Amino acid sequence: MPKGKARSIRWAMRDLDQIVVHIAHDNPQAARKWISKLKKTAEHAARMPLASVSAKLPDRL
Repeated sequence: MPKGKARSIRWAMRDLDQIVVHIAHDNPQAARKWISKLKKTAEHAARMPLASVSAKLPDRL
């Protein structure tokens, strides 16, 4: 993985941690639910990256 991409991933993960902490201050259950849904969505996107794109493509290119 290129260095720039790895750095971006670390920044994104740090941002997500901060978001979860912020949500958890008001509602810990909502924070757990939000991060769980985000992880499931990311896992699905990793397995099938073009799943939602196909619906937006025209019949013929």
